[in-house]
Amino acid sequence: MAKRKQSAKPPQAQHSGKSTPSRHDKRDRLANSNPARQITHAASVALCGGIAALVFAMGRMLDKRIAARLSIVMSGAMLARGRRTAASWFRCAGVKDDWDRFYEMLQSIGKNAGSVMLPLLLFILKKFDPGEGGYWKIAIDDSPTKRYGPHVEAANIHHNPTPGPGDGDWLYGHN
Repeated sequence: MAKRKQSAKPPQAQHSGKSTPSRHDKRDRLANSNPARQITHAASVALCGGIAALVFAMGRMLDKRIAARLSIVMSGAMLARGRRTAASWFRCAGVKDDWDRFYEMLQSIGKNAGSVMLPLLLFILKKFDPGEGGYWKIAIDDSPTKRYGPHVEAANIHHNPTPGPGDGDWLYGHN
C-alpha cells in the first residue's frame, strides 16, 4: 500500500482533555444547602384583582413546585422599566438569593408556553366575544421592517410599501 503524501500545512490543533470541572456546575451547591441564602416567598408588590386570578389560572398549568414563582415574576414584569429583561423583572419583584430558581421557572414556561397561555387566550376570547352570528377578523402584518445588512436573519430586498421623500422603491428588511 502506498504511503500518504505529507501535507504542506501544519497539523490542526487538537483540544486537550477537560482538566477542571465547569464553574457553572451547580450540583455541589445544591447538595450543600446554604443557611444564609434568602428565599423569595412573595413579590414586593402583590398582584390583585383579575390579573391575580389570571396568573393563578396560568400557574395551575405548571408544576406545583414552580407555580408560586409565576405571580412574583409577572408582578416584576409589570413594574419593570427600561430594558425589559428577566433580571430587571426579578429586581422589581424583589427576588432575593434564589434568582436561579426563577430562571429555571422561565425555562419551564418556555417549554410549556402553549398550555400556560391557555387561560390568557380564553380570557381574551371571552372579553372580545363577537356574540351570536358575529365573526372574528384576523389580520397578519407581513410588511418588512427596516433593517440593514446580510447579518440580519430573514432579511432580503423587498418593495418599499411606505416610501418617504428620501427612500427608494426597494428596501432591505425582514420578510
